[in-house]
Amino acid sequence: MISRKEALSQVRGRVWSGLTALGGLIALGTITFRILEGWSWAEALYFSTATVTTIGYGDLHPTTDLSRLVAVVYMLVSVAVAFTALTSVGSAYLSRRSR
Repeated sequence: MISRKEALSQVRGRVWSGLTALGGLIALGTITFRILEGWSWAEALYFSTATVTTIGYGDLHPTTDLSRLVAVVYMLVSVAVAFTALTSVGSAYLSRRSR
């Protein structure tokens, strides 16, 4: 059986891992779409965040075939990573709460 301190450390580790994965994914998308589309940093960040969170307002969209292909891969990967990260954070919270 693990101690309370070890359990808290594991929870914090899972939360930070999830948040780091999401932050890294948004940063990668921001840089990628800034380069591919020539958007401003704010526009690229906005698009990346809207895509990762699956909001997708539609006001910004890729305009070239290469950008569209990259966006498809980015969407598939980002949904999987976001789901995994949020599941990890949620399970860590529930695990800590049940103790």
